[in-house]
Amino acid sequence: MNDLVHCHAGWHYPEHPKELLWEGEWLEIIHVLHEWRRKDGYGYVVRTKDERIFEIFYIEEPEHWEIKLYSGYQG
Repeated sequence: MNDLVHCHAGWHYPEHPKELLWEGEWLEIIHVLHEWRRKDGYGYVVRTKDERIFEIFYIEEPEHWEIKLYSGYQG
């Protein structure tokens, strides 16, 4: 698994994303704006402490995180 997102894991992984690695820097996640489940994994739109919005998605097989800076969030 690539270690790009740190999460609190409750009854399943991933739950409650806490920080993400972006351009070599760990960014604290202060708010989950939206979350969803697909058959291949879990997705989140999150706001970091520096007010940036990211979409992060955990693909279960193979265990892998995808992260992209999110522009135009209308939530």
